[in-house]
Amino acid sequence: MAAKSKKINLAKEQLEDGIDLYFKGRYVSALTLLGAADEVFCGILLETQSYSATDNDWRFTIMLRNYYGTPHISKGEVKKITNGAKNTVKHHDKGDPLELHFDRQGSAYMMLFRAVSHAEMLSSIVKGSFMYVMSLG
Repeated sequence: MAAKSKKINLAKEQLEDGIDLYFKGRYVSALTLLGAADEVFCGILLETQSYSATDNDWRFTIMLRNYYGTPHISKGEVKKITNGAKNTVKHHDKGDPLELHFDRQGSAYMMLFRAVSHAEMLSSIVKGSFMYVMSLG
């Protein structure tokens, strides 16, 4: 039966399950769920607080690149790097490699960090998420 649900509650469930899977060593599944939760959190942050995670990541990257004198990188390239592992395990397009070589735990950890950070920015809807993560460690 269809049920009415708030997206924020669905994202919170994805976050909680993703955290649980991460600590069970199920890194690819954790990456997928944490990435899905983070997409919702980022969308709500953009809509309610005009906060763009992509813009923030890009500004930080530019600041570091300027400091170290490395070449410019576009916002699109930063987004591709940031979401690369998540999108690689979620999608397959014609011509994509059939085998992957990536750091499953590291990629899942970075997505866990992003999702929890963005959930914290929406603290009114995910109270205690950070404490939950800390209690598992």
